[in-house]
Amino acid sequence: MDQEQLQKIFWDYFDTSPYQPKLRPDGTVDVFGSVKLMKKVQQLPLQFHKVTDKMDISAMGLVSLEGSPQLVNSHFDCSWNMITSLQGAPKRVLGDFNCAGNELRTLQGAPVKVQGDFNCAANASLVSLEGLPREVHGIVSVP
Repeated sequence: MDQEQLQKIFWDYFDTSPYQPKLRPDGTVDVFGSVKLMKKVQQLPLQFHKVTDKMDISAMGLVSLEGSPQLVNSHFDCSWNMITSLQGAPKRVLGDFNCAGNELRTLQGAPVKVQGDFNCAANASLVSLEGLPREVHGIVSVP
């Protein structure tokens, strides 16, 4: 994929205006600003590396977090999808991490570090908080 192909895919699926995505040599994408997924998909169409502000991929029909950035410098919201696993989630989120309202069975794959709140409420199949981030500010978990 080249920068032109990246731009086409990016603008077809995401709203980040006026930010431009940057293609890295390894094929992953950095975004200097916020990202919002605008089309319903089961999986992200790009592999992100870093988002310097917030990333909102909520309520878009996702079944997987594969393609999520390794680092989000603000909030990451993947709530109200059909995600059954946090595998592929960012490793570090420097704001809140919201995975409420999914179909999670486990928190395995959750970020290692969440500087804000970790919200895993409204996941009816979640039977354990095992896998919670090692570093987290607060936890929201309501059955």
